[in-house]
Amino acid sequence: MLADLVWTPGVSNPSGIGNQIFIARAADVATVPAYGVAGTVDLAVGDIAMVATKLFYKIYSTQGKAKLSIESVGEKDAKLFKITAELSYPDIDANSKKLAMEILNGNCILMIPTLTTERTLPTYVMLGGHTYDTEVDAKFNSGDAPGSAKGLDLTITTYDIVPGKVYKGDLKITGGSIDLDTMIVGL
Repeated sequence: MLADLVWTPGVSNPSGIGNQIFIARAADVATVPAYGVAGTVDLAVGDIAMVATKLFYKIYSTQGKAKLSIESVGEKDAKLFKITAELSYPDIDANSKKLAMEILNGNCILMIPTLTTERTLPTYVMLGGHTYDTEVDAKFNSGDAPGSAKGLDLTITTYDIVPGKVYKGDLKITGGSIDLDTMIVGL
């Protein structure tokens, strides 16, 4: 399964994550495709099935203020990947407070848009699921001066044996669905 890591000098190397994140409570997700597309970090082909009437919700995160971090942790013969998403929503409004309250002590599933040299569209990495719970930390900040950063900062952490499972299927969202591979919105 090893492969060469070859870098082509001069190739654009985008950093950070996209600003359209999707989130659902894990209890609202009936099934997630299994991991196991040979030779990849992709989830199996298929869509996430939701519990009736439940949806994924969009979270806007300020570009340049958010990131996805993946690091190995644990003892030599029992290592996992610790996967952390840091998100920044630029307001302290009723919806940001409700979101923080809803997921603070619960388990959620996130789709984080990562930017890579492989594609012009984001590649969505799934955090959480039914195997490993997520841990959520929330911080609200009013800012200290006009124009300063304010809002809700979320840090969401999970563990997994795969350093960022890629999901390429559809998500049920408000008003229809979105294909995370093509970014085509359907009704």
